[in-house]
Amino acid sequence: MSTSSKFLMALTGAAFIVLGILCICYPGATLLSASMAIGIITLVSGFSTIALWFRMKYILPTGNLLLSGIFQILIGILFLNHNVILAVALPIAFAMWIASEGLILAIRSFDFKKFKFSRWWVLLVTGILLFGAGFTALMNPIHVAAPALSYTIGACIALFGIVDIVALFGIARIEKKI
Repeated sequence: MSTSSKFLMALTGAAFIVLGILCICYPGATLLSASMAIGIITLVSGFSTIALWFRMKYILPTGNLLLSGIFQILIGILFLNHNVILAVALPIAFAMWIASEGLILAIRSFDFKKFKFSRWWVLLVTGILLFGAGFTALMNPIHVAAPALSYTIGACIALFGIVDIVALFGIARIEKKI
């Protein structure tokens, strides 16, 4: 994996962490501004994930990285084009994103396990937790108050950033083995 791809992945991970902290600190403004910020960062992350897939597709011949990147780009475009409407529908849209990314992350963790990455289970547990959080939010979207949603958005986005940083260490280990 090229240094620029690693840098881009680290940058999107750090951006997710910063955005998560901002959502937690400013819950009142989160619903209106989160749609635009999530759209931009998700687009960047989606393109980064697809670039990673192109570099790793012969090493890890699964399509889940490509699928994750495509989902991220589609969700990013959705958030950028309909930010006011999504501010109202954000609980449902976000819950679907969290659930799908959690499921894909849980599946992707087994690729890391194949390459003997000792912390593959962190990705699995995180994926399961994210899927559970997304599914639970889909079951009760109306009962989620704006401050609670802002905290949840912030925590989940920061968690995506942490996962990207952890995945960088896994990729470095995979590259050493190859």
